[in-house]
Amino acid sequence: ARQTFVDDEQKLSELESEHKQIEEERYELAAKQQELEEEVAALKAKLEEKEAKVAASIEVSADFIAEKDSIEAERQRLEDEKRQMMDELASLEADIEDSDAEQRERSELEAEIAKIEARK
Repeated sequence: ARQTFVDDEQKLSELESEHKQIEEERYELAAKQQELEEEVAALKAKLEEKEAKVAASIEVSADFIAEKDSIEAERQRLEDEKRQMMDELASLEADIEDSDAEQRERSELEAEIAKIEARK
C-alpha cells in the first residue's frame, strides 16, 4: 500500500509536470499565434494601402485618358472648323473673281456704248 501510494504520488508529480509543460507550450503557442495575427494584420494593412495606391493611379490614368480624348476631340473640331472656313474663303475668293470679271465686262460694255454714242 505504501509503494502504491509512492507510485501514485510519483505519477501525480509526473502528470503535474506534464500539465505544467503543456500549459507553458500552450502559452508559447498563444503568444506565437498573437504575433502571427499581428503580422497578418500588418500585411493586410499594407495590401490595402497598395490597393488604394493602385486604384488612385488607375483613376489618375483614367482622368488623363479622358482629358487627352477631350483635347483630341477639340482639336478635331477646330480642324473641321478651319477646313470649313477655308472652303468659305475659297468660295468668297471665287465670288470676288466672278464679280471682278463682271465689273470688267460691264466696264468694257460701257466703254463700247460710250464709243458708239460718241460716233453719233
